[in-house]
Amino acid sequence: MRAISLLMAAAAVCAISVPCDSQAASRVVPGLSGTYVFTNFENCGSGLIAQGTGTVTFNESAKTWSQAGYKIVGTPLSLQTVSASGTYSNTATTITFSAPGSASSTYNVFYGASSKGITNYFSAILLASGPCGLLLTMTRQ
Repeated sequence: MRAISLLMAAAAVCAISVPCDSQAASRVVPGLSGTYVFTNFENCGSGLIAQGTGTVTFNESAKTWSQAGYKIVGTPLSLQTVSASGTYSNTATTITFSAPGSASSTYNVFYGASSKGITNYFSAILLASGPCGLLLTMTRQ
């Protein structure tokens, strides 16, 4: 109960401060490089739920990514393989993925600890059309 009260108090303080995330401008933009294990979860207002896992490899100098993995989706549920590749860009608070033939997707992101300027972990969220919510986490290997 106390934890919930503290979160509500923090939200109230945040609601009256402008901007809420006053440290965002001072954050360092971490690099993304190497292979990360990902987990994603998609929930659409229509009842569609999808889950996925696999790897994403980032090439920091070229700003490209490639993905291989699996997703569970559909009614009845089915396991499908996924693969994709494209480009990316990131700031202190966002990460944008683009792939040929698809619209780009910009997530709000929180980075974990980094090593030599490369983030070891991040968690990102996106409100997409549909409306669908997507949650994505990646851990560097």
